[in-house]
Amino acid sequence: MLEKDIQLDTRSLTRDLLTACWWIFALYLLGTGCNAIFTSKEKVMFLREFVVLPSLKIAAVIGLMELLLLRNVKHIEYYLIVAMNLIAAVIITALYDLPMGIYVLVFPIMTSMFFYSRKLALFSCSLGLASLLLILTLSKVRMYMGHSDIILIVAILLASALLISSLMNRAFKIADQLIRTVEEKQALQTKAVLMERLNRIDPATELYNHRSFHEHIDSLLQLSQTASLDIHLALLDIDNFKRINDTFGHRTGDIIIAYVASQIRENSDPNDFASRYGGEEFAIVSAEKSGEQFYAMMEKIRKSIGEVRHTQLGGDSITLSIGIEAYRSGMSKEQLFEGADSALYYAKRNGKNRTVRPGEMECGEKPHLA
Repeated sequence: MLEKDIQLDTRSLTRDLLTACWWIFALYLLGTGCNAIFTSKEKVMFLREFVVLPSLKIAAVIGLMELLLLRNVKHIEYYLIVAMNLIAAVIITALYDLPMGIYVLVFPIMTSMFFYSRKLALFSCSLGLASLLLILTLSKVRMYMGHSDIILIVAILLASALLISSLMNRAFKIADQLIRTVEEKQALQTKAVLMERLNRIDPATELYNHRSFHEHIDSLLQLSQTASLDIHLALLDIDNFKRINDTFGHRTGDIIIAYVASQIRENSDPNDFASRYGGEEFAIVSAEKSGEQFYAMMEKIRKSIGEVRHTQLGGDSITLSIGIEAYRSGMSKEQLFEGADSALYYAKRNGKNRTVRPGEMECGEKPHLA
């Protein structure tokens, strides 16, 4: 994926630089054309030798680059540097009587900086020196340049390459520092998330812990003062869990607790808040379901657990007793929990393996406080 992104970025940058080349072409055409019209005595010859023919060569080079870009050739940036050197050579040989034109060879080297490639910078510098040698050998430019001019342009080309290389090294160091900083920040964020999870999640069941559950209840009750919420609380307790520990050992007891927690997760909705309330007891609170919907969910959890037989228990199944309480306006958190706990206690005293909701307890049944 990263390689593809780099390739796309290279193509996009090449596209921008080719557009700049077209602007160079337009400026050359405009500048030399105006010079031919307003200053030259031999307008036809000047237009042909210094305007039309060089412009056609430049347009042909850029057009060829457009074709290569369209065909999505590999290493398009190297072709671009070659093309820019050819354009520079055309301009320099066309304006051979202007020694300053030789400095156009610096631009392909400067262009290599945009691609952040040391190899491309070295290639560009080498190609610039080779272009300079060919221009001095095959054109009239040499007639208008002294030895000091040649030494100066060679020094400028080499200095440009060294400067670009130094800038790239600096850029790479800064990029490495940024990457390390981002990685360290991500590591700290990951650690913070893990620490927050450890503070909120019970590791044995992967449900929320007792503290998180009470924080959530407090938030719901505070929100219920300004919004209409259908809050229901259920307390779930594994029946005869002490006998399981005494008969089969605490390791088996831990396995059973983890299994019950997994069934609670699978049979409750994502917006329901389930926790390990303590020992073999669990709690679930919902703020979106009606009383019937919440009761149906508790029954689904209870039945799904009771239908499975466990080899760790010698083929026996386990059961749950569940007590439900519905929040009513003005009810405190303590009253909400007392109601659910009383319903759970009633379920335990009346056969276990059942779900008791508000209104199902016999008249006169006293609340049981956990």
